[in-house]
Amino acid sequence: MKKTLKKNQQALIGGLVVIALIVVYVKRDVLKTFFSKSKKLPSTPAATTASTNSSTLSENDIVLKKGSSGTQVRKLQQLLNDKHRQNKPTFTPLLVEDGKFGALTETMLKKYTGKTSITLNQLLKALS
Repeated sequence: MKKTLKKNQQALIGGLVVIALIVVYVKRDVLKTFFSKSKKLPSTPAATTASTNSSTLSENDIVLKKGSSGTQVRKLQQLLNDKHRQNKPTFTPLLVEDGKFGALTETMLKKYTGKTSITLNQLLKALS
């Protein structure tokens, strides 16, 4: 038994390394958010903070990202759902248009634009 284990030790270690890499690849989004949260100080959502500067920015120029909420996020979700309905067949469900920018909204945005944060003006240009 020990001889067999010793003989196959490199193959077993190689297999474990491959399995570990696969797990890390599958869970990369979870790991990315975990490590990015630990380095940053908590901040308020972009839609709420940027609305105080509305004299210099139009509503469609507010950067929307995960954690944002409000009517602008709802518009973003509506636009993404409209785009998603156009692409048949759709195996992914439509977004709930609740005005909360969560993981599903981020995933759908990334699918159609390749970005994880965007303004409504940028989204309109990307989807047209």
